[in-house]
Amino acid sequence: RTESLQHNVYMITFTDAAARHSSTYFMKTRSAALDRFKQYESLVETQLGRRIKALHVDNANDDGQKTYTKTTQA
Repeated sequence: RTESLQHNVYMITFTDAAARHSSTYFMKTRSAALDRFKQYESLVETQLGRRIKALHVDNANDDGQKTYTKTTQA
């Protein structure tokens, strides 16, 4: 695996389909994905004044998708 200068190996991208806005976050481990999602969710609520209604997850195992779904419903 190739590391960035900050030693990040993974990246995750969130795209708002309605606003066509994308945010990319870099991570050292895959387990940081939920934290990055919460960070993105906070950004959307603060900057746009909206809540995330639906989430589409690519390349995630079932446990990961359930975790995101529980987070968005809370």
